[in-house]
Amino acid sequence: MFKKLFKSAHILSVEVSNEFLKLVYLSRTGQGKVFDLVSHDIRTMTDEDISNFIKTYLEQKKIQNIETIVSIPARFAITKNIEVPSTDQNEIKEIIQLQAGRHTPYSREEIFINYISIGEHKGGYTRVLLVIVNRDIIKRNLEILEKAGLAVKKFVLAPEIFAKWYAENTRLAKTVRQSPAAIIYCDYNSVDVIVVRAGNPIFVRSIPIGHTHLAEESHSYKERFLGEIKSSFETFQSENIEKLNKVIIAGATTELGKFIKEIEAAINLPVETLSYYDDVGISGEIENKETLMRNFSFLSTIAAPFEYKKVLIDLTPEELKIREAVAEKNRDIILVGTLIILILVIVTATLVEKAYVKNNYFENLKKIYDCYHEESVQLRKQEEKITRLKKHLNLRFQALDALDELINLVPQKIYLRDISFNRTESVMTIQGTSQESSIIYQLAKTLEESSYFSEVKDPKIDQSDFTISFSLESNTLLGSQ
Repeated sequence: MFKKLFKSAHILSVEVSNEFLKLVYLSRTGQGKVFDLVSHDIRTMTDEDISNFIKTYLEQKKIQNIETIVSIPARFAITKNIEVPSTDQNEIKEIIQLQAGRHTPYSREEIFINYISIGEHKGGYTRVLLVIVNRDIIKRNLEILEKAGLAVKKFVLAPEIFAKWYAENTRLAKTVRQSPAAIIYCDYNSVDVIVVRAGNPIFVRSIPIGHTHLAEESHSYKERFLGEIKSSFETFQSENIEKLNKVIIAGATTELGKFIKEIEAAINLPVETLSYYDDVGISGEIENKETLMRNFSFLSTIAAPFEYKKVLIDLTPEELKIREAVAEKNRDIILVGTLIILILVIVTATLVEKAYVKNNYFENLKKIYDCYHEESVQLRKQEEKITRLKKHLNLRFQALDALDELINLVPQKIYLRDISFNRTESVMTIQGTSQESSIIYQLAKTLEESSYFSEVKDPKIDQSDFTISFSLESNTLLGSQ
């Protein structure tokens, strides 16, 4: 997920041979579009000169930080169809790694080895297409491009790119997928015979005769060329791998197409020409594109950016893979850090916004409150005055109410001499005379039961004289008013 965010929609595809440098600048989004094609003669140039040429080209086109795919032509690889005495893929890999040196004059440390499994054979054998490439070729390409300031993404083998392209992106794709087909691929100075099955190459042979030989000296090269083509098909048929039903002439087909009848007679199979530029979007602004595409084939460089993720033959050096893995991880870390910072910024902004809204709301409430605060203070003061006045009015008749209650409760046999009221403590005292003490105690009990009086103290009796003190129930009196 994170990696896609860093990838450019444009890509530079490169092929470096001993004679020519090919550059294709294109977009890989949608159906893809080719913005520029370059073929430059490098036979008299040093590797440093080639790097400088590429660097100048990038500056002129204002191309920066672009991924690069490198296509290795078939003539730089040793390919052989061999049988391995195992059907287990892990065992096959180990056997090939151990025995690959037998198929090349180079030492094991000097070569890249890979293979494509063709299928199981009788007797528990597996038939494979063995691919061997000299490390110096990969190293030279990598040094030239890195000195030019390019970041190489992957190295791929051109025949495998052709196989996947024709099985997916042409009008003959269905035919190529369903049954084996041979591609006679012509470039400026070479022709490759590639047998394709289900999108994978199962036989590859490179012939050192190309478009320039057939165009300039066809009388000298024609018979040799037809002989090499016939020999290639006979070699494939002797392998008893598959039976061919279709042969396609591809690449720079202008001159090769003139020999279709001779090729059909040599291999005894029907031949059809298929121009790859009918299946790609090539910008009309490219200078000399007609001449370029007539003399050179750019198919591997055009197809590589679209097919490189699907290849089985990966020629990318291990150190470059490790470097790319570290770079990808660093980009992921940077992206994660950026996203975390972005989330923190969003959260902080949200909190600040909420705080601002709340503060603004509080300020508005405060303004509204300030408008009514002074008025509410005045109303509260008036309410307190009214409460005090009401209490004063209610208490004003307290003594009279209590006296009225007292008169109603005192029996006729009791004579009251004095009634006093302590307003501060709300205590009333009565003094009187009665010939019967029981009536005095009965009066004290009656006063206690009254809702107007409380805390009635025991009567003080001196012969027939008595004194009784009690408190007034202010709440009751207030409630009765």
